[in-house]
Amino acid sequence: MNVEFEGTTYEFPENTTEAEAIDFINVNVRSQSDVPFTPPLGTASVDQEQEVATEKDQIVSDEGSEDSSYMDSVDKLTGGIGHLMSAVEREDYPEGTDIPEDIRNSWFESDYSRAVNNAESFVPENNKDNVELHNILTNMSFNLGKTGLGKFKKMHKAIETEDWDTAADEMKDSKWYNQVGGRSKRLVERMRNLG
Repeated sequence: MNVEFEGTTYEFPENTTEAEAIDFINVNVRSQSDVPFTPPLGTASVDQEQEVATEKDQIVSDEGSEDSSYMDSVDKLTGGIGHLMSAVEREDYPEGTDIPEDIRNSWFESDYSRAVNNAESFVPENNKDNVELHNILTNMSFNLGKTGLGKFKKMHKAIETEDWDTAADEMKDSKWYNQVGGRSKRLVERMRNLG
């Protein structure tokens, strides 16, 4: 697999997943650069790039941004933009510890790239170019993770047949819908509007 970043093509072993390649670039290459790396969705136009930037801003707004570590609503140590901390990160930044901006930004870029990849795995072939669908699923994936997004089985079946109203209804018929306030209501409407 080859991935291009800032004019350089990086070669990875054949069995490397796209998520692993992106994580490698985020940790080992992008961290030495001021340019954030976001994986392309096919051939991105200027409008698509603007939509991705706008979607990132929306996720930041939905998640909130904290300068120090805190316990989230389910008592998990979190920091930055909705970043659930690993065991090592919990040791480095116990509850109430300030987190440097470059670390918070790095976490967000890595978490966002992972959410994009997770969302991509749920987009059927007939909608690979549907940027709005990618954005909706990326936002959900950022919030729920791949496992959580995978639990919306009836929503995924409806997406496969482009039954946007049913997909929206399935989003609404979930615990998640009532847990995240305006975010879920907005995403449900966006899904419905795909029709």
